[in-house]
Amino acid sequence: MNRLLSTLILSAICSANAWSACFSEDMGGREKPDSIYAEHGDGTVTDLETGLMWSKCLLGNSGERCQLGQAEEIISWQQALDLARDSELAGFSDWRLPNIKELVSLVDTSCSPAFNSSVFAFASIETLTLMSSTVRHVHSPDYPDEGGYSVWMLGSLGNVRSMFQNPTGGVEMILVRTDSRKADQ
Repeated sequence: MNRLLSTLILSAICSANAWSACFSEDMGGREKPDSIYAEHGDGTVTDLETGLMWSKCLLGNSGERCQLGQAEEIISWQQALDLARDSELAGFSDWRLPNIKELVSLVDTSCSPAFNSSVFAFASIETLTLMSSTVRHVHSPDYPDEGGYSVWMLGSLGNVRSMFQNPTGGVEMILVRTDSRKADQ
């Protein structure tokens, strides 16, 4: 009985510590504090630690809290690459689909949501799955038409998983570029 009680107390302490890391006042309410992001007022934000500029909204959404438009339904990895390449968000033409390491740089897996929700409005989407440009070679006799590659995806809790190139729906994307303005911030 004492062992069970000790385990429960230790669990509660660990949970409280994880909660305070995500929501402490000195961290601006997030593990990834607002202060590491520079908002540009044009639908983009720069992560000052990585020098990467991100679209604040899922592709297809716009507005201050991404409330306008309809998120693009991504049906293939190639479509996502093409949409990113063709974007001219905020007047820039060098957007791309982020690789999985870049996507992971946005999250803290000890927090829920894992993304900073005051910066990225999509952070509250529980079923969020963001596509990356990173692929891995696989061979599956069950899916011979998939070309032997799967794409790494990032979920709303910061979970990384792979999915064949042509997802069956429910996959979104955000854009990234290297921000030459980082030094000016």
